[in-house]
Amino acid sequence: MKRQALKEGGTGPTRYEGAVARHKTGKAGDEFNTYVTVKLQNVKSTTAVVRGNIPCWEQEFIFETNRLDEGMIIELWSKGVLWDRLLGVHFMPLTDVRYCAAPGDGRWLQMDQELETRNGQTVGTSKPTGHNVLVDARFELPFA
Repeated sequence: MKRQALKEGGTGPTRYEGAVARHKTGKAGDEFNTYVTVKLQNVKSTTAVVRGNIPCWEQEFIFETNRLDEGMIIELWSKGVLWDRLLGVHFMPLTDVRYCAAPGDGRWLQMDQELETRNGQTVGTSKPTGHNVLVDARFELPFA
C-alpha cells in the first residue's frame, strides 16, 4: 500500500484518504498497461503499472491539507515503451469528498480529454474518453 502525505501551513490539517481501485473502458478487446496519478496541490502520487483491459490497483493514498477550496486531479495513463500516453483526466473538487471513518464502495469517475480552467484555476474537465476509474475518496473524521 503506497502512502503520500501533504502538509500545508497552519494548524489542524484535514486528512484526505483515497483508494484507486480499478479501470474500465467501453472498448472491447483493448488491453493496456495502465497506471493512475493523483495530484493534490504540489504532491503527485502514482500507482503501480497493471496490465489488462480491466486493471485493479487497490492502492491507497493519504494527503493532509487545509485548502478545502481546491481539488484533486486524477490522471489515467497507458505505459509505453518510449513514452506514456494520457488516456484521461478527472478533476474532483475537495468539496465533493465525503467525511467518513471507514472506506466505502467508491464511485466511477468519467475520464475526460481536457482540463477546464478559469482565471488560472482548474474547475473541471471536458470531452469524455470512454475510460472510467473507480475511486473511493474520503476525509477522515477528526479524532474526538
